[in-house]
Amino acid sequence: MVKRSLLLILGALLAACASTPTPTPEPAPVYRIVTIPALEATLIEWMTEYSKDVEEFNLKLEVLAPGIVTTSVSDGDVELAVDLRLPPVDWFSTPLAVEPIAIIVNPAISIDTIEVAELTDLFSGRIPSWSELTDSTEDVQPIIPIQGDPVREYFHEIVMGGTSYSTNALLGSRPASIIQLVEQNPGGIGFVPLSQVRGDVNVLLIGGVTPSASDNDDENYPLHLTIIAMAPNEPVDPVRNFLLWLQTEESKAER
Repeated sequence: MVKRSLLLILGALLAACASTPTPTPEPAPVYRIVTIPALEATLIEWMTEYSKDVEEFNLKLEVLAPGIVTTSVSDGDVELAVDLRLPPVDWFSTPLAVEPIAIIVNPAISIDTIEVAELTDLFSGRIPSWSELTDSTEDVQPIIPIQGDPVREYFHEIVMGGTSYSTNALLGSRPASIIQLVEQNPGGIGFVPLSQVRGDVNVLLIGGVTPSASDNDDENYPLHLTIIAMAPNEPVDPVRNFLLWLQTEESKAER
């Protein structure tokens, strides 16, 4: 009888152990950040550097068309948008960096500096040949961002002043494709965020001024946009910590 009781107790213990599965660890939450194609490379660089400074990196970058970046945050599926446009009224927002817009040309064009009025004429088609400005005889080939891109809109407002872009202009969906088209066309000229410049292109001065993130006075480089982080409400800690890190790194770079 005693033996039978011991067996029953042992069986009950084994059954209890068998019915208590090992709990599965909860996956760490992932916080989504969205941006536009013009800032993709910048955000990748920032997030890569940030991941080296933290023990747990749980941010995910997604690149969306410019027109739907803020909408995706409004829908509640995304924690933060990083854009070159101003945020909607009453949203949380904070500036992250000033981004100069670089004028790039194919190395076949022998030119170092250019004036804003000349840019207007080049991108509108009023100047069809580089021979009007340089010793080069190549036809001017403007390359511009696609419709809706905030860099294109800014350039159209500041440089074109309402003048239409040339119907001969080629379109690039992101800075890398614009750079590639400038490389491929001997008379190519385009504009991209300065931080995105790569490859075999030359960056022009404007009015003799080198591209710079400073906008304190009229003597500084004239083309620049502000990179802005935004959300309907102030972000939660993992995202907020990333923003604080960015602003600290930016202040270091300015010192």
